[in-house]
Amino acid sequence: MSDTRKKKSGLFVWSIMGLLVLGLGGFGLTGAFQTTGGSKVAIVGDEELTADDFLFGFQQDINRASQQFGQALTMQQARTFGIDQTSLRRQVSLAALTNEAARLNLSVGDDAVRTALVSNPNFQVAGAFSEATYDLFLDQNGLTRAEYEKLLRTDQAQNLIYGAVSGGVAPQATAARTLMDFIGETRDMTWAELDGSTLPSETPVPDEAAISAYYEANPAAFTTPETRKITYAMLTPEILAANIEITEAAIQEEFDVREAALSTPASRIVDRIIFPDMTSASLAYDKIAAGDAGFDDIAIERGLQVDETNLGQVRATQLSSEAAALLFGATETGVYGPVEAILGPAIFRINAVLDANIVRLADVRDDIRAELAAVQSNSLMLTKIGGIDDLIAGGASLEELADETDMRLFTIDYNSESTDDIASNVGFISEALAAGVDEERDLIELDNGGILALRVDEIIPATLRPLSEARAQALAAATAEATRARVQEYANELAAQVSAGADLSATLGALGVNTNQAEKATRTSLPEGLPPTVGMEAFNQTEGVAQTYETESGAIFLLVNNISTFDPESESGQLFLERAQAQIEGDIAADLYALYAGGVVASTELTINQGLIDAILDRVAQ
Repeated sequence: MSDTRKKKSGLFVWSIMGLLVLGLGGFGLTGAFQTTGGSKVAIVGDEELTADDFLFGFQQDINRASQQFGQALTMQQARTFGIDQTSLRRQVSLAALTNEAARLNLSVGDDAVRTALVSNPNFQVAGAFSEATYDLFLDQNGLTRAEYEKLLRTDQAQNLIYGAVSGGVAPQATAARTLMDFIGETRDMTWAELDGSTLPSETPVPDEAAISAYYEANPAAFTTPETRKITYAMLTPEILAANIEITEAAIQEEFDVREAALSTPASRIVDRIIFPDMTSASLAYDKIAAGDAGFDDIAIERGLQVDETNLGQVRATQLSSEAAALLFGATETGVYGPVEAILGPAIFRINAVLDANIVRLADVRDDIRAELAAVQSNSLMLTKIGGIDDLIAGGASLEELADETDMRLFTIDYNSESTDDIASNVGFISEALAAGVDEERDLIELDNGGILALRVDEIIPATLRPLSEARAQALAAATAEATRARVQEYANELAAQVSAGADLSATLGALGVNTNQAEKATRTSLPEGLPPTVGMEAFNQTEGVAQTYETESGAIFLLVNNISTFDPESESGQLFLERAQAQIEGDIAADLYALYAGGVVASTELTINQGLIDAILDRVAQ
């Protein structure tokens, strides 16, 4: 066995270890981890991050990411996107700041905690703090009052640190004015695109000398790329999955587990008004039923803003049994009640009725089969690698690998223009370009979980095609170049005429060219349809002077009709200045705080229990 093969044999072990180290690289402490058990995910100074703490924070980060993606992410998807490591870094940073606050003897009193609690709009009903709503939130999130108020106290202490770190940011009025002077300038402009159809005559067909000159000046356009004739043996989870038998019983069992998540129960989009007693609720409902008041009128009488009555989309399980029976027994929109709700007597308005979406086994059988096969094939891949690696080390050819293992044999003429799926794989590309002709190569791991070994059978060097073979291409390219040059010259003549006082619309209209108009264009809001590079150049033009810009098909003709500078004295200008200054100061404060937090983490003793983290994530993913 060669030295090269000996060095490669540990590839798959080190790739796994690399993932662990990279996951901790953000802490600057790649040695500060253990995998020996324990109930703490991390110990950060004197602060402890428990398994429950980590899982709760991870779920919050998944929820935030789901909102950004516009769809609910699964645990596996979250891990694929690295949200588990991002969440761990975030939680460790917060723990380090909490530890630092304790070291500095920073704390907040009970009054500050109470103020933050009762002022939280999520816990208010009709503008006042509601203990029932607060307790409902705690119950839904599996928290006690003491646990939540400890979190709130910690958050307030961290706010003290943030205020101390960011409070020294100087006012940025000058920076804001400089920024707004730049992005607040506007241009009124007229532009048009000119191409070969604008010319008064067709471009003459280039003669042989012109064709030959173009061919000689642009050899790259007529050169075939270096091509490598490659044979490769590959095994992927998808290849294995195709031959894995999944029984109907296994599919049914998996469907039974997922059925509740796959189907969407019926829901209603509703508004709700809470009353102190059932009598008040009945009187209000009667007024609505009699047409003497609307639902929103009653809400205003109760001191509620319209958005404070909105519950959004709810399911039956989120309502009291009485309210659920009433609202989900209804099939039409309208006002319903009065009924005893979780927070007291209430009337509801149904804005939309959303029926249940029931998913049947037949709808998802193929998907479930593919997913179960994928799980098995991923596990099976691990059992295949060692044996295949041994065969290669023993001198087996690619053809023998295909005969004796589950690997499949493929060929490709690979070059920079290849469009096969494998040709876009970074691992394949690196290996293909590194290999010499007939050189023995070891297994490489692909980013799709597969493995591959290849052999370069022949390298065909880049070759300049003779003009006789490439004449049609050279003729078309030379003609296009000559046309572009004529268009650009013609556009420059028109620009000179307009700059000298000729009427723009009449000049271009006579050529059958449509013009485009834009008013109040800014550097951050360029006219639609105008290439961004040209749009930015317009801000360097002189008012009333037309200019042209080269394009692949000809030229763009552009005239700046009016230039307006930013007005800091106008009402909108003052508002923009205030916002710009606030944003700049906020960005500087956030950067300072991030630097400070990074320094705190780096200087705090840190232990990460990676084994526990992996166990937690594997368990919840099941």
